[in-house]
Amino acid sequence: MADGGGPVEVFYSYSHKDAKLRDALETHLALLKRQAVITSWSDRKIGAGDEWRGDIAQHLQTARVILLLISANFLASDYCVDVEMRQAMDRHAAGHAIVIPIYLQPCDWQGMPFGELQGLPPGAKPVTRWANRQEAFASIAKGLRAVIQQLPRLSSRPAKTASRDAGRYYTRGIEHLQNREYDRAISAFDRALALEPRSGSPWVAWEYYHRGLAQYYRGERNSALADWNRTIELDARNAFAYRQRANAYFDAGDDRRALSDYGRAIRLAPEVAKAYYNRGLLHARLDKHEKAVADFRRALAVGNDPETERAAKQQLALTVRRRRLLGAVSMMQRSRSGIRLARATRSRPRKT
Repeated sequence: MADGGGPVEVFYSYSHKDAKLRDALETHLALLKRQAVITSWSDRKIGAGDEWRGDIAQHLQTARVILLLISANFLASDYCVDVEMRQAMDRHAAGHAIVIPIYLQPCDWQGMPFGELQGLPPGAKPVTRWANRQEAFASIAKGLRAVIQQLPRLSSRPAKTASRDAGRYYTRGIEHLQNREYDRAISAFDRALALEPRSGSPWVAWEYYHRGLAQYYRGERNSALADWNRTIELDARNAFAYRQRANAYFDAGDDRRALSDYGRAIRLAPEVAKAYYNRGLLHARLDKHEKAVADFRRALAVGNDPETERAAKQQLALTVRRRRLLGAVSMMQRSRSGIRLARATRSRPRKT
C-alpha cells in the first residue's frame, strides 16, 4: 500500500479492440486487488445511462497509476491518444500520477510522448511476442507492484499552470473537432499553442496536427498543409501528418507528392489500414490497377479497422472487375489488329 492510506487506484487506457488482452492483464493483477494494494477502473465499469465522458475524466484525474495499453489499435484511436493519453501525460509531468506504458502488441510507437517512460514488460517486449503470455503478464504484475511500493517517493511538485491550461484547451479542441465545430476547434487549438511552455512540449506537434484537420474540414487546404508541414518539422516520424498531407495532395491532384507521403506514412506505421486504402484509390485513379489491388488487399490484411476494410473490399472488387474488363478489351484490340494484319499480308502480292 502506498502512503499507508489504502489501495492505489489504477486506470486502464486501452482500445476496446484489445479488450481480451486487457482482461487477461486484470486477471494477473487480481492478487494485488485481493491484498488491497490496488483498485482498478476502466470504462467497463460505466453503467447503462451513465455519462461516460464525465466518468472517464473523473477517474483520469483521481488515479495514481495510469496504464497505457499500447498497440496499433491504441495508437489508431483518436480518443485514446488525443484525450486519455494527453491528460495522463499532463498529470505525470505534474507529479500527480505515474504513467506506465504496457506494451501489448508490436507497433511503431517511436516519437510518442510515453516513449521515454519506463514501461512493462521489461525491455518493451510486447506481450504477444512472448512464447508464454502468462509469463509476460506475471512480469507486468511484478513490475507494477514494485512501482506502487515506490509511490511515496514520487514527486509532488505543482503542475505548470500554462501546460495544464494548454492541455485543457487541447482536449476542448478535440471535442469540438469530433462534434464538427471546426471554428471552435481552431480557436481552442490556437489557445493551446499560445499557452505551451517555451521550452517545448511533445504535444505541440499534435496541436498543429489537429488544428490542420479542423482547417482541412473547413475547406482551408493551404492552412491545413502549413500546419501539417509544421507537425512534420517538429516530429518527422508522425505518420498521421504524412497521411493527412497525402490526402490533401490527392484532392489537389498532386499525385507525385501524394504517393510519396502515403509511402512515408506506411513505412512509419504499417499497421494503419487507411494509408493503404487511400493509396489504393490513388493508384486506381492513375490506372495502376495491379498496385491498387495490392494496396486494397494490404488494407484488408491489417485487420484492425472494420470500416476501412469494408470500403477496401468494395474497391478491390470494383478494381478487379475493371482490370479484367480492360484486359478483355485489350485482347480484343490485339486480336482485331492481328486479323487486319493477316488480311493485309494475304492480299499483298508476293515477290518472285
